[in-house]
Amino acid sequence: MRPARQPYSMSAPLVGERWLHVQGLGSLACLLALAVLAGGCAARPTDTRGGPAAAPAARPPGVLDVRRAFYAALREGGYAAMTNLLAKGADPKDDYHGTTPLYIVAEAGHWRLLAPLVRAGATLDDDDSIASPLAIAAFLSNLECVKELLRLGADVNYRFGQGETALLWAADAPRGPRGSIHSPLKLTKPTKPDPRLVQRNLEIVRLLIRHGADVNVVSDDGDTALGYARCYNKVKIAQLLVRAGATNASLSWLRGSQQKNAGPPSDASK
Repeated sequence: MRPARQPYSMSAPLVGERWLHVQGLGSLACLLALAVLAGGCAARPTDTRGGPAAAPAARPPGVLDVRRAFYAALREGGYAAMTNLLAKGADPKDDYHGTTPLYIVAEAGHWRLLAPLVRAGATLDDDDSIASPLAIAAFLSNLECVKELLRLGADVNYRFGQGETALLWAADAPRGPRGSIHSPLKLTKPTKPDPRLVQRNLEIVRLLIRHGADVNVVSDDGDTALGYARCYNKVKIAQLLVRAGATNASLSWLRGSQQKNAGPPSDASK
């Protein structure tokens, strides 16, 4: 016959025989519960007057906290948050794994944040970036960012990486989900181009040429704007480049008869 369970008493110890009789707890659960109780029974720290210790003071935001909040504001397009963090010491020239504040803003399309960053000291053409802010804006067809960067004085022929320029990236810009150099329309299953991207892409190339972009620039890999335009069947852009004086249609990975037969596209509208 199971012995009757003894009643609990406020004077009874928190650990010991009475606790081990709690119904339904296994040995492991008992050990865990004992550890929790033992921790709870530990003496609380006290101050010099014998009372409970005061809660630690809130830690002021450090450099890392400001940096994280700054980059979050850049990606979200938060103008007020960005200017507030700049006042707290955020670096407008910061380099985070090859991306600068201007690069992130141009990539996200938040053109209204570009001028405040430049006024705060951000560099329009930065050797530390993966690409220039103008190039990433052109590649992603962020037309308003391209306009603003050109207005602020970005170098339209600034070379970065493998000798690339904003015009090369604009000519290589995707027209839809599979339109980049890594997945060219000519070599994969074609997808219908997004007409909005096509029009913005054309306007960006026109803007870059108007601001003095070198239409015959060749990257270190041997790529040209006209070569990209022909490869992706960007007829209007190719015609625009030819009218601006482009004659070189080379492309580093395009070989054989396609390269040999590369010629200026017809001037017929499409």
